[in-house]
Amino acid sequence: MIWYKYGAVTRQRQVTIISAKVGTEYNNQSSHDSEAHFVYRLDLGNFPPRTVRIRAEVRPNISPDHPLRVTIRSNQGTTNWNVPLLVNSVKINYMERTLCLLDDVISSPDRQEITVVVSTSSRNKVDFTLKLFEVEDFTTDMNQVSSLTGVDTATPVYRFVNLQPFEKTALLRVKVTSEDQDVCALISIQPYLCPVLDMERTVRFRGSYQSMLEISSFIIDPDEYEHVTTTEFPDECEITSSNEATDAPASSQNIIKDQTDIEQIENGKSKPRPKYVHELATTAKDREQLKLFKRMFQRSDLYLWLVLMMGIFYTIPAIQLMLSYQDKLLTSGDQDICYYNFLCSVPVGVVRDFNHIFSNIWYMALGILFVILSAYRKSVHLKFITELAKVDPAEVSSEYGIPQHFGILFAMGYAMVFEGILSACYHVCPTSENFQFDTTFMYVIATLSFMKIYQFRHPDIASNAYKVFFGLGLIMFFEVMGIFFGTTLFWILALVTYFGLSLVLTSIIYHSGRWSLDWKIFPKLARASYKVIKQRDFHGVSKKRLVLVIILNLINIFFIVYGAVFQPGISSFLLGIFIANLLTYAVYYIVMKVYHKERITWTTVIYIVLGVICWIPALYFFVSIKASSDLSPAESRNLNGECIVLDLFDNHDLWHMFSAAGLFFCFMMLMSLDDGLFYTPRDQIHIF
Repeated sequence: MIWYKYGAVTRQRQVTIISAKVGTEYNNQSSHDSEAHFVYRLDLGNFPPRTVRIRAEVRPNISPDHPLRVTIRSNQGTTNWNVPLLVNSVKINYMERTLCLLDDVISSPDRQEITVVVSTSSRNKVDFTLKLFEVEDFTTDMNQVSSLTGVDTATPVYRFVNLQPFEKTALLRVKVTSEDQDVCALISIQPYLCPVLDMERTVRFRGSYQSMLEISSFIIDPDEYEHVTTTEFPDECEITSSNEATDAPASSQNIIKDQTDIEQIENGKSKPRPKYVHELATTAKDREQLKLFKRMFQRSDLYLWLVLMMGIFYTIPAIQLMLSYQDKLLTSGDQDICYYNFLCSVPVGVVRDFNHIFSNIWYMALGILFVILSAYRKSVHLKFITELAKVDPAEVSSEYGIPQHFGILFAMGYAMVFEGILSACYHVCPTSENFQFDTTFMYVIATLSFMKIYQFRHPDIASNAYKVFFGLGLIMFFEVMGIFFGTTLFWILALVTYFGLSLVLTSIIYHSGRWSLDWKIFPKLARASYKVIKQRDFHGVSKKRLVLVIILNLINIFFIVYGAVFQPGISSFLLGIFIANLLTYAVYYIVMKVYHKERITWTTVIYIVLGVICWIPALYFFVSIKASSDLSPAESRNLNGECIVLDLFDNHDLWHMFSAAGLFFCFMMLMSLDDGLFYTPRDQIHIF
């Protein structure tokens, strides 16, 4: 025994030095005036691939106010921890850690001395158990499954992977799975540097990390990691599902049993005027009528310029924000920031999920193609009118077919392009906060499609584009408020506003645009309702449009009830409202064409069939989600799945492809929907 004094302290402390053996369990005592030193001399010839772990345990009656302090001294410095460990007011009476010996092997290849000092401030004797033992399966090789058991808050575990033999050009995927889906773990990938940061309070300072319930996946670059450790221990996760996962510290029985796998990834004359302008010029009785008619076409073209301006000014800050997210992801190592499908995430350069960005090229390509086809159709139409005017000017002045407006068609094509750009921005780092990037231009596309259908039979009363886009701006404002302040008060205000707007807009539709969107519409609506309900005066009531209005209001009432009861994600909720109203109006329009026996061309029928063929698989892949920002990061990773096409694309990529094609064929259907009326006199065309 050795006796010594602390500087000016007069109290003496007894030190017991024990020459300890690896694999032997020691039962001993410590108090405020005595401590034990366990000296281990290790033969480092076998480290790695093997290493040692140390476990210290005390009796349940030991107070965390005076814990047992375990200090480990080696060439790397000093590491220490306390037992019992207090986590979320739960006391854990043991602690187990793996010792980092890599640098010791390099500096002292023969033998290494490790001293474990056990002490306490308790005046009562503290009984403890101490054991240092070898870890036989410390290393993990390529394509090898390494099983871990008994991992909990007090027993973090890490494994060593030597990446030196592998090609530096290849990317590596580390996949971790767990059988215990109710216990959340924190998985870390970091260079093997001593000391290894294997505690919850330190692991976020090096490498990359993810929270996990059932599955976790990393892609790493061997150029950044000469050696790798995979560190795993339970962590407190934010659970959003109805069956909440249990925090690991709550019980020592919450044990993680998982598997880790690492695999390689393979790498002069005035222009002739259009037919409809010529018609008006030859029949208008005064200049004011001519100005009014020209404004109608200027309104249609205005949609195009507003879409372009909105897209540009919306995309620029979106790109800035995504670059900020990407930089934060790379510098912090926190892979819980972005909701990727980590099992099918293909990195290219600094972009961590290139495949989900690339698959949005279908929106952009097909959007540009639709703009080209719209320009071609406009060119052909103007050429036809010009040639017809040369042959029979009187025929040009006749009124046939639906007036051709191309402004909204161009706007629809460019909106599809911006949908692809902003969806790509969203997929740089998907989160619930930036999900609106992926949906905003879906709102625009739905609105433009609705306006185009309405414009077919009401070309002279097309809605003012400024009012339409002002309304879209208000909707996006409500969306932002819903994302960050989705309280009950918000939902009450939003749903009341939604109900009022649905009544106003359906009233405008019913009265075929004779009512304009202004404050006078509310007394008009009240008087009309009183006339029909109280006085039972049904004179002038259009039964067909009344059916449409009733169906639209029933659908919107359904969404109001659904939103009030479930308070879902605001972006998806709004998108559902837009799509449901658009589909209802489109079906009503086609049914009315069939009812009035209007000819639908085979080209239109083919577009409808092709659209349905594309939308069926698109919707299947859409609902087969592989990540969800509505859940916690760990819960979202439980949904992750492998790539299903070319080891490059997953379900969501296929949703991008099929939905882009479906949108394109729907656009083509709208463009050609009334081609069968081209030679029909306008006074014989029904308005509905």
